[in-house]
Amino acid sequence: MGTANPAARWSDETVARARELHAGGLSAWKVANVLGVANRTVRAWLDGSRRPPPARHVARLRTVTQPIQTDHPSVESPVGTGTPDASDIV
Repeated sequence: MGTANPAARWSDETVARARELHAGGLSAWKVANVLGVANRTVRAWLDGSRRPPPARHVARLRTVTQPIQTDHPSVESPVGTGTPDASDIV
């Protein structure tokens, strides 16, 4: 059943399916009817009070040090002021 709690009544797949159906436009009541689950249970899954949705990995950009155009050739920009590009995603 549930990966975090082996005694969970509904499987992770059922919870994921409920979220998919709701994201597709069905109301919580209709999702509950389709899956054969209590309406309150589905609403709790959807609002995250039961079975919080999995965390999303968010890519962060890493900045690159770029030389500053100055009269003195040994001066470089401070760390973190470079222009990030697609190759800088961590």
